[in-house]
Amino acid sequence: MADALDALGRTFFTDDRREFSGRRQAVLNANTELCEREALKRIELAAAMIEALARRGVPIPTARVAVKLGMIVWEIAYDQWIGTNNSEGFGQLARQAPDDVRAAARPDTADRS
Repeated sequence: MADALDALGRTFFTDDRREFSGRRQAVLNANTELCEREALKRIELAAAMIEALARRGVPIPTARVAVKLGMIVWEIAYDQWIGTNNSEGFGQLARQAPDDVRAAARPDTADRS
């Protein structure tokens, strides 16, 4: 997964596209219809990735989990990447995101208030 996200970062999520991507996301967030359209695109992309993994012999349940986790990691990294207070590259953020998710899921990090 890290290699695929690194490739995305080198190809599509480069520093020269960061500002545009942030503006694009702001437009999406402000328009319900565009948000719905974007969500449908992500669902279709996930289905295509699951199908591709299945053709490679990955069991469907495993493919579904891998794709969904990959998409969560992408969303976390993308949101951080377009953030105004962030100068890290997309690939670095994508590699860090799974660790952040694992850390949040550990019982010792739960809020005990």
